[in-house]
Amino acid sequence: MLEPNQARRDAARGVPSKDRSANPYATRNLLIDVGMRLLLRIGCCNLSCRKVAQEAKVNHALLHYHFGGLGGLVEAVFERCTRKLGERILPALREFDAELERTEPAEVRAFIRTYIPLLMKAFSGDESKAFITLLTSRRAHTGQAYDLLRTQILMPLHNSCARLVSRARNIPYEALETGILAQLVLTQLMAFFRGGSPVCAHMGWTAIPEGTQEIIYSVVAEGIGRTLGLASVESTEERPPVPGETAKPRAGKAGAKNIEELAAAPPRKRRAGKSLPSNA
Repeated sequence: MLEPNQARRDAARGVPSKDRSANPYATRNLLIDVGMRLLLRIGCCNLSCRKVAQEAKVNHALLHYHFGGLGGLVEAVFERCTRKLGERILPALREFDAELERTEPAEVRAFIRTYIPLLMKAFSGDESKAFITLLTSRRAHTGQAYDLLRTQILMPLHNSCARLVSRARNIPYEALETGILAQLVLTQLMAFFRGGSPVCAHMGWTAIPEGTQEIIYSVVAEGIGRTLGLASVESTEERPPVPGETAKPRAGKAGAKNIEELAAAPPRKRRAGKSLPSNA
């Protein structure tokens, strides 16, 4: 048992004494949980030590004790989100890689249609939303945060995309073309990681309607197939219309031009008009 004066000094500094906190790790985890919850509710710019402490019902000095301040808490939330994302994404990538290894080149289109949606679904959840909130905030723009993102999420995803490119295009995994196409595939794969707000604005939605995700997965899979020079992987069946859509939805088209045909096509001539301003 601490002496009364020492206990008061520790309490003033936010030190979790044995009298008030049997498990300091529980306090730390509580603050991270509350920090992520507030992050989703009010955003990173409105986050403060006092608000987190009030929500957690603890002395706000505890945040300085455990994290050194708000910046440390934000880093801890970022790390938690990265770890949680990894727990979902990495098993999906292992399944993706194992099935791709068994897939013949002629079956890659069907593989894309099945497994691209599975990878996209792995990005769902509150951790993903909090992760994006942090990525778009200056408070998370630190080397440590981005090193974590690169090593735990982006590079494993890129490596799997490179294996897909290598199999689909029959080119070496180490080739520059493989790396470039893998980055394009990765960009499409993560296009809706932020929730698809441009599409919502385009369609006049406040949020992506329930049931529309499967259409999004199908269209993204088709886009990835076209990036790899494959014919359309979208179903040829008519799909039902979605809210806000006025034109009749088209069935998927087969026979897309491959990359070589597009590259060999002559450039389109510019229309006559004003010259572009010179930088000179």
